[in-house]
Amino acid sequence: MRRILPILILLIGAGGLAALVNSKPQREALQAEEKAWVIGVMTVEPATATPQLGLYGRVRSPRTANMSAAVTADVRSVDVLEGQYVSSGETMVVLDDREAELLRAQRAAEVADISAQIDNERQRNQNDIKALEHEEMLLALNQREVKRAEKLAKRKVGSEAQIDQMRQAEERQAMAVDQRRFSINEHASRRAQLDARLARAKSLLRRAELDLDRTRVKAPFAGRVSRVSVSPGDRVRGGDEILTVYNTAEIEIRAQIPTRQVPLVRDALAQGNALEANALVDGRRLRARLDRFTAQVERGGGGADAYFRVIEGGKDLPLGRTVELIVDLPEVHGSIALPYEAVYGTNRIYRLDGDRMRTLDVDRVGERRSTDGSAQVLVRSPELQSGDRIVVTQLPNAMDGLRVRVAEP
Repeated sequence: MRRILPILILLIGAGGLAALVNSKPQREALQAEEKAWVIGVMTVEPATATPQLGLYGRVRSPRTANMSAAVTADVRSVDVLEGQYVSSGETMVVLDDREAELLRAQRAAEVADISAQIDNERQRNQNDIKALEHEEMLLALNQREVKRAEKLAKRKVGSEAQIDQMRQAEERQAMAVDQRRFSINEHASRRAQLDARLARAKSLLRRAELDLDRTRVKAPFAGRVSRVSVSPGDRVRGGDEILTVYNTAEIEIRAQIPTRQVPLVRDALAQGNALEANALVDGRRLRARLDRFTAQVERGGGGADAYFRVIEGGKDLPLGRTVELIVDLPEVHGSIALPYEAVYGTNRIYRLDGDRMRTLDVDRVGERRSTDGSAQVLVRSPELQSGDRIVVTQLPNAMDGLRVRVAEP
């Protein structure tokens, strides 16, 4: 009996505990509800858009003149400063012209001397022609006297000595006639030599006049002075640099076009399409137009360099300045513009289907700036329809079928 009593107590306790557990109120199991992520959407409408390409370029000018000294002289005055605008033909630097003036006067004297020699030669030739007539008349008289003396000698009237004297006179006169004829025949060669000397002297005179004119260094075109290398009192020699001026009407921007955009740009240029670029420099609008590609690719370049000719707003651009260009590329039809936040990876977006995100692969056809200046991506796909709502919020866990809800405005 004593052994059965503890066992009965344990059984009664266990039964009481079981009754208490069974009498506990039952709770309903909670079901996990799927979370809906808050997103922003935009309704799209495929249309024709103009892609834009952002480039960084450097300002240059193909018309940059490095003015140097043409003569050896002292610098008398420098009339311009760096950054100053000049007009075509304006005197910028004046050199001492006294040495050049002396040389010009010497060359002018040489021309005058040779011109006088030519006049003397002409008069000499005219005198020779007239003198030849007289010489020939005297020769004819001598010849007649010789004949007369010979007749008298046959008659035993004259002497042989007289005949010899007359014959000597005839020979001397004949030599004088030959000498005069030789002088006349030589006139052409003497005149040719003098003409050649005169032409050379005149050429040297023009060179001296040119050097004299070059003592005033003038602007070859309307432009802006970018560097001045001399000061009054300096001594310059021929070839020494004086200053540099560039044409402000022919300003270019050299920029590198990415390799993936080069074929599109080359085709547009070959078809005669004018690709324009815009920039904002110091609050002023700048317009440029693609002119040509470079003929040489630099080592390590990631594209092709091109030149954009500035057609508006380039007068005040300093050489070497870096400018951000926005280039308008050829139009693309059936594209939509999305903010960068709408694109996942390189070519994936999400379209809203009810309360689910659906993946859609697209073709990126370019970029552009919106009216408020923000960057946009231009994409295109045959599956995009008018009225589709595209997710424009970057979600770290974005995937196909994700439940979302549109944020209230």
